[in-house]
Order: sequence, then C-alpha cells, then structure tokens
Amino acid sequence: MNNKQKTFITGYGVLCAAGENRQAMLTCIKQNRTGIGRIHRFDTQGLAHNVGALAVNFEAYVADNYEIDLASQYAIHAVEEALTHADLVLGEVDNTRVAFILGNANCGMFSLIESIKGKHQKGFKFYPPHQIATDVSRHFGIQGPIMTFTSACTASSSAIAFAKQLIENDQADVVIAGGADALSELVYGGFQSVQSLSPEPCAPYSEKMGLSLGEGAGFLIFESAQHINKRGGAARYQLLATGSSLDAHHATAPNPEGDGVRRALLQTLSFAPVTASNIEYINSHGTGTPANDGAELNGIQTAIGTQAMQKAWVSSSKSYFGHTLGAAGAVELISTLVSQDDGLLPATLGVDSVRPCCKDYQLVTNQPKSHTVDVFAVTNSAFGGHNTSMLLSHQEKPIPSQSLQPVYLLTATSLCDERVYFARENKTDGFSEFNLKKQFPSLFQRRTPNVTQFALGACQFALQDSELDLTQLPLAEFAAYYANPIGSSETLNKNLASFCEGIAELKSTHFPNTVVNATLGQLALGFGFKNSATCVSDLGNDFLHALWSATLDMREGRSRYAMVCGSQDDTALSKQVWAAHQFNADIGHFASAALLATKTVLPAGYQPLAEIIEFIQINDTQQPNSLDKLLKAHARKLSRVGNIVLSAHHDSAFGAIAASLDCHLPQAQLIKYQPQCVPRHSTELAVQALMHALNTPTNNTELDQTLLLSVNLAGSMTGCILRTVRK
Repeated sequence: MNNKQKTFITGYGVLCAAGENRQAMLTCIKQNRTGIGRIHRFDTQGLAHNVGALAVNFEAYVADNYEIDLASQYAIHAVEEALTHADLVLGEVDNTRVAFILGNANCGMFSLIESIKGKHQKGFKFYPPHQIATDVSRHFGIQGPIMTFTSACTASSSAIAFAKQLIENDQADVVIAGGADALSELVYGGFQSVQSLSPEPCAPYSEKMGLSLGEGAGFLIFESAQHINKRGGAARYQLLATGSSLDAHHATAPNPEGDGVRRALLQTLSFAPVTASNIEYINSHGTGTPANDGAELNGIQTAIGTQAMQKAWVSSSKSYFGHTLGAAGAVELISTLVSQDDGLLPATLGVDSVRPCCKDYQLVTNQPKSHTVDVFAVTNSAFGGHNTSMLLSHQEKPIPSQSLQPVYLLTATSLCDERVYFARENKTDGFSEFNLKKQFPSLFQRRTPNVTQFALGACQFALQDSELDLTQLPLAEFAAYYANPIGSSETLNKNLASFCEGIAELKSTHFPNTVVNATLGQLALGFGFKNSATCVSDLGNDFLHALWSATLDMREGRSRYAMVCGSQDDTALSKQVWAAHQFNADIGHFASAALLATKTVLPAGYQPLAEIIEFIQINDTQQPNSLDKLLKAHARKLSRVGNIVLSAHHDSAFGAIAASLDCHLPQAQLIKYQPQCVPRHSTELAVQALMHALNTPTNNTELDQTLLLSVNLAGSMTGCILRTVRK
C-alpha cells in the first residue's frame, strides 16, 4: 500500500485579458466585464473577424525584450504573483525539491513569427515549447523536475495532474504548475480558417456561436501538507483527483455525446475521496462552438448522473478572457478560486438565449452567483480528442491508501527511413524506404504528415514485436502517451508558406496538424486508444518524459496497457530550430514506441524486457552541487544499480557527471553511451541509450538495476531506473 501525500494549493497568479493579477481578474468578474475586444497587435486584413483577448498591458512585455519568448515573460509574471500569494521564498527551499511543470499549446510561435518578419533572430531558439519551461525555471533557480505538456487546450490541466503525482510520490515538496501561451497571427488565422471564431465576445451555451481566442498565463503553487506545516504556510484548496481520456473520434471535433468527457470525469471520481453527489460547481471547458458545449454538458451529466447534475452549478469562464489555449485549464481554475475566495461563482457573460442542447442545466449566466461551495470540478478538452478533469475541495479531505502496480516494458522499437530496430529481439530490419501506405495500409490516411505516419508505424511494429496475441488485446483500454519536441515542422512549413501570402490564405486542411498533440489524436483514431493520455515536449528527453508520465498513471491503476510513442520529422525549418540549439540534425524522419503493461495482464510465462522502477531529474547539470544533492537524496533508490548508461548531446557534460556518479554510486559500472552513428534527431540519442540499457543486463542478482541517464540540449538530465527482467 502507498500512503500518498495530500496535495494542496497555497498560491496562484494570473495574467490574461481579464487582468494582470488575481485582484484585477476578480474585479472583472464582479463587474460583469469582458476583456475580449478588437485585436490591434497584428494585421487581420482579409479575415472575417478581428475579435480576441490579448493580455492586459501586453505591450510592456513585447517592447524590445527578445531575451525570452513572450509566453515565458507572461509565465514569469504569473509565477511571481503565485509565490507572493503563497508567501513562499524559493531561496529558503531546497531547490532540488522544487519542480516546474508547464502547459503550452502554441510553442514559441510568437517569437518565430517575429523572427520571420525580421524583428529579431531568436525565434528559432525560442520555438520549442520546452525552451519556455527551461527559461522560466532557471529564472527562479529551480533545480528539481521540469516537464512540458503540449496537449493543446488540456496542456495546463495535464501539467497540474502531473504536479499532483510528484507531490503524492514525494518527488517534490513544491511544484509550480500551470500554463502560458502567447497569441500570434498564425494561430489566430488558423482558427479563422476552420471557421471557429466568433464575430463578438464569446458567450458559451448561448445561441451566439463561436470562440474567442485569448492568451496569458496562470500558475499555481502545489505543496504537501508536511512542507506547508514545516514552513508555516497556509493551504487554500486541496486538489483531490484528476483524470484524462481520448475520444478516438475526430481530429478536431469532440465526440457528439461527450463520451470522452464522461470517461475522464469518471476516472477522476474513481480516485477521489468524494462522490458525484458532492460536486456543487463545475467550471466547464465551454468554448462557445456548436460542437463543444452541448456535448460536454451531456458527457458531464452522464458521468455524475442527472440528479447530481441538477444540483450542481455550471459556467464557463472564457467569456471573461477568451480561450487561453495551453493555459486554459490553469487560468479557468484560477478564475474559480479567486471567485470562491470572495464567495462567488464566476458567470458566463453575454448569454441572451440558451441553446436547446444546453437548457436543462443550472447555468450561472451574465453575473456571478453569491455561493460558496466545497467540492468543485474543472473540465477541459482539446484538439486530438483529449479530455481532462480536475476535482478540488475547499475543506481538507482524507485520501485513500492505494496499492501500486508494478509496470513492465514489454517491447520497444525505433524506426527511421530505412530500418526498424526491435529491442525484444535485439535486431534491426532494413528496407528501401518506410512507407506507411504500403506497409500498414489500414493506418494510412490522406494528408497525414510524416511525423504522424512514422509514429503510427513505430506503434504497429511495437505491437507486432510484443509476441502477444494482437487479436486479444483490448486496444480501447490502452492509454497513450506521445512525445515530440516541436510538432510537425512539415505542416508548419506549409502554414508559413500560406501565411507569407497573407493571413487570410492559411488553409483549413493544414491547421489541425499544427498543434503538437495532433499525432496523439491520430494514434487514438488509428488504434482505438481511449484511456488516459497526454503529450509532452522536451529538448531531447521527450520520450523518457512520456515514459515517466505513463508509468505514474499505470502504477496508480489508471490503465493496464499503455503505448508510449515519440516522433520527429526533418525539414529546413526543423534544421534551423536545432541549429539554434547547437545541434546539427541530419536528414530523415524518426519514431520510437514502447508497449507497457502491468503485471496483472501478463500471460503466464511471459518475460517482459524490464520493470520500470523510478525516474529522477535535475534541471541544470552545470549548477554546482545540485547533482550531488540529487544523488544523495535518492541514495536508497539507487542502491541496487549495477549499470549506469549515460548519454549526453554535448561531450562537455560527461566529466562532472561521471565524477559525481563515481562518488555516489561506486558499486555501478558507468557506460558512456556514444553510438557509432551520429543521432539525427534531438530525441534519438535518449531512445538509443534506452535500447542499449534494455539489452545490457547487470548479471548481478544484488545489483540488478540499470540507471539510464540522458542529458538534453539544455543540460537538463532525466534518469530512469530499470530492472532487467529477461536475461
């Protein structure tokens, strides 16, 4: 049994169109005022509308500040307010026990467009979304885990869910989690191309259709009760449970019955110390689009039951500040918290008449409701059919003990243009050229970008290599985790080509594949995966981070099977991005996949490759003493390590790391992993090192674990502890 730590919120900060701090947002809510208006930041000539929600005083962040992306600047502002609100001084906390978890949808698109327009040359370096997490975390001196979730509009709620897992598993004392996104004309024009935008401020649930795009940042401070008591802090709210799901329905449209929303909320309730009847308020995703609102409300009602739904109040906060995309879950949660701090429920503004599909619910419309609740929920949905939900309470609740499930890696594959490697057989098969249409025609669809085709291929190869009866696998029960550092650069190239002809020339056929998690949605459609899911990005350790997220979910019992997949494509644009990070990428596409399962579903006599034991991370390996502190803190977990496989993109990282490892793990053999072929993608080195670790048993019954360490392009190191099962 695992006696998990409770997770509390001690502070929050926000920047959006409704205000540049908590008090300003509350004033906006109390005055029934929207921050949505006309857009003047960029030229919208040729578009049908120019309504949006820009962050308050955004000019102060844009003016001649090209040292970090605009989203990073927004994030720093919100984090500073959150720390002040929590009365937390990071300098007084062990920085290796502080984590920073980011949600982002648009990457550094604002900076990229600014560079293309000739304003500065930093856009290619700032484009990977994990660069935002790197810049913000290092601004605050954070040395613990950092992770970037890029599941589009569910990104920040995914970040918050992971924050809870870090606290529960005692991998951090303090987690700063939330989201940040900056609106650019490419994103605005893209949404216009799929005819999603409203000509006036959005009014979810109403007869007026369409969403309003926004931007900004929202971050929350999460702490364990033990840490709060130790520093004399105050808990404000408790994060009770979270959940996620995949629709496996459509690339952009939700399931019309809200089935994915239903399953995400049911999963949340299954891990909560309360029942559906305890839910008093729901802040719904509520975009204002015809496809979303009714389907979402139906999904919520199906999950909690008609009786509970009739008692719960419901609203969407987007009418105050627009759809902040990757920051949506966090900003909308904060809008609920600041309202409840003042005894209110936030309203949905601009509702003159309610749509028929939304009429049978207790909606809070046009002005906030004076009402204090204890238990409340927040739901979000995204392109790719990804759904999340969060359940919180004002009063402290007990959390049940939980039996943790061992998680096993059954097989892993890596795929490039001319070959595929199978870790289970430890062999490589070659071919003249990978072609999804010819090799796996049932998975092929027109207009599927290469980054997705290779991901689909790698997953199919992994299933085939598993030596399981594929006809008996319950694919709908599979969880899916996708990793990619910048999304489809092929699609982005096409979008930029259209954009250079004018913002009105952006193509609706290209836009849905712009978001990083588009491939996650295609994996769900191709294989029928419907369980827990997320999408992560990094600067080299993407696949390991997806593996980390999958392991934590499976260990809790959220799923019995999971497919973990990562892919990258190769274009002139991606070469420019990686060159800005001092990484010279070669030509070709790359994908990797791993099939995971819990012990409960393994056939009798089946031998997995390895058991996944634990993950560790240090933000900056160049910081003095930080690595020593990390290894010392994890000494007990690392006591059975017999082999260490260390990989790094830059040779300069090896010396200091090796010395620290030799000091703290003298019993282990250090293997400096340097492949004969130069890795062609930022993620490929870590994947190759993982394959090497899987097939390098320790041959020692007492030291039966292998520690895989991978240093990314920014100098952040992620470690995965494996116990080799198959000899």
